[in-house]
Formats: sequence, structure tokens, C-alpha cells
Amino acid sequence: MIYLASQVPDQPVAATTALETNVNVMIQWTAPFDNYMTIDRYQVLIGTHNSQTFIETKTLCDGSKAYVVSARTCIVPIASLLVAPYNLVELELIRIQVIAHNPRGWGVASPVNTAGVTAMTVPSQMTAPINGPLTDEYLIDVSWSTLAFPNNGGSDLTSFDLEYDNGTAGFIWYSLQGIHPESLNLWYKISTGVIPGRTYLFMVRAKNAFGWGPFSSTTTIKAATKPSQMVAPTTAIDVSGKLRISW
Repeated sequence: MIYLASQVPDQPVAATTALETNVNVMIQWTAPFDNYMTIDRYQVLIGTHNSQTFIETKTLCDGSKAYVVSARTCIVPIASLLVAPYNLVELELIRIQVIAHNPRGWGVASPVNTAGVTAMTVPSQMTAPINGPLTDEYLIDVSWSTLAFPNNGGSDLTSFDLEYDNGTAGFIWYSLQGIHPESLNLWYKISTGVIPGRTYLFMVRAKNAFGWGPFSSTTTIKAATKPSQMVAPTTAIDVSGKLRISW
């Protein structure tokens, strides 16, 4: 009869990560060979900024829970990795190590994953809106540019919030679009309540699954337009014989 001595579990292969509901990272791993003693728990370690250290936070992923041992899956809010102790920065790879345990002890940590989900955050500050070509004494035409990757925070944009001060010199601000309902329009026109000659301030911000980014700097738009076309000038010869041009 041959008896096989039990040992600690083998080293797991690298864990994988996937985006879950746009704001969470799903961490999954494969059970290694248990060396003839059942694996009863795991440690799931997440790398800090620049992978200086790997830390287990059981409130995020508790590898001692039976359902985690069975499913070999944890779902972690990405926002929780942007703060201490992890302090990941936008687009930094979320790095994972997994260690398996059986009654003989802890095995060796898995290799660190080299691909997968990156840290995402709110969008960057947008550039200020611009005055559109249709602005005149009774209509304000304003537009702005979208944010492309990576300035979108690494997550698809869901809305732009355009606000203006209604001519109060920045004292009171009103949302014109993008809050309720959300909107991805890149322009807006105000055609009622515009007072000729009045100056209005505008600013815009972007939203993704992680929330609103900061407002842009403000743009000043005056309810005015270029002068109308003038009538043709007239000419005449005065008494001194000089040409006189009038308009």
C-alpha cells in the first residue's frame, strides 16, 4: 500500500479580473492542487500604488468565508481602491495575489496578474464651453467638447451638466441640462428670457459611473451679435473739388 504525505497547497496560477456593473472589479482564481488536504481558506491580497505592498482587507474580500472558498470570486468596489491603504491612481492596473491554505498551512502566493481591470475615477476637468455662431441679442448658443480616454476617468461618460448664472455675475447658478434627465448633448440654446446686452457665465462638467468630475472654468457670453450690414456709402464732390464720402 502506498501512502501519500499531505502538504500545503500548490501555488495558484495568477488571478483574473473583470469589470462588474461598471464600478466593481470581479476577482477570480482557480483552486490549485490541494496536496491531499482540502483547501479551507484563501488570502486575497491587493497591490497598493505601484505594487509597493500587497494587502488583505477582509471587508473587501474575505477568503475565509465558505462561499468565497467555494466560488473563488470576490467583487470589490473600485472606489475603495482609490483611497488608503491602496491609493491606486487612475488607469493603474489592479494587481492581485492569492494564497491557498489547508490544515498543513499556507502555500505560496500566486504570480501577480499582468493584465485586467484598471482603476477608474470621475472624469477630468472639461475645457470651458464656447460661444456658438447663432448667438445674438435674443438667443444664446453655447457648445463644448467631450472628454476622450483617458480623460473620461477610464469609464464611459453618461452625462454633461451645463450650468449658467442667468446674468447674476456668478452669484447664483442654474443647471440647464444633464441632471434630470441625463444628457450627452454637446450644445445648448437659450431662446427665452435672454436680455439683449446682458452678460452670462457658463460652465460644464462630465459624469461617468463614478460620479461628477469638476466644473470647467467659466465662459462669458454676451447677448449680442455683430452689427448689421451698413447701407452703401454715398459720394459727392464738394465746393472745393474734393471727394466727400458719407455713410
